[in-house]
Amino acid sequence: MSSVRTGFHDELQTIRQMIIHMGELTIQFINETTQVLIKQQSDRAKTIRMTEKMIDELYEKIDERCIKLIATQQPAAGDLRFIIVSIKVANELERIADYANNIAKKVQKHKLDELSVIERPELVDKIVTMCNKAVGMLQDAINAFANNDPDYIDSVIQQEKTVNALNKELFRQLITLSKTNSGTQESIFELHSCIRYLERVADRSTNILELIFYMARGFRYTKPD
Repeated sequence: MSSVRTGFHDELQTIRQMIIHMGELTIQFINETTQVLIKQQSDRAKTIRMTEKMIDELYEKIDERCIKLIATQQPAAGDLRFIIVSIKVANELERIADYANNIAKKVQKHKLDELSVIERPELVDKIVTMCNKAVGMLQDAINAFANNDPDYIDSVIQQEKTVNALNKELFRQLITLSKTNSGTQESIFELHSCIRYLERVADRSTNILELIFYMARGFRYTKPD
């Protein structure tokens, strides 16, 4: 193998490791954001928002490296799929980090202060479960990318159904809460937005798995009926 091709494959592995690191940072960010949400820690929310900048910088570096490889190496077949999918996976992770940042921003700016979330265990338990399920899906997606393994996707699709069900349960609870606590309706609306962001984490984790399926198999994943 020529030194040029060796350098090319080394660069592919560097991109893979950068995306894995980006995924790990994103998972950490979501977990920390959920904690500041349920505990309403505005000072800590401000601090952890710095993580978004780190993730954004990684995204830009990955995007630049992938575009440079396409322009200079003219990759074909599996290598080209890997590069294109890497760009798209990095974009999905960047969007997930946006959701985490939006939650932290609401807490930092005291948007939920009228509603003491931590004093409502019936909400906290479901929010934590929803976060854990969504993060578990994202971890599976990162593992699938690291190992080029599309077989995670069926179990992740099932987990997505659980997250969607929790989202609906929480929505019903918030509607009931708003009817009996008229003075907290604005905070209830903000909390619902935060819950929707967690639900979107699960959606985008599924998107990542579908991309990895395409990368590994060369054709699109079809969801079962």
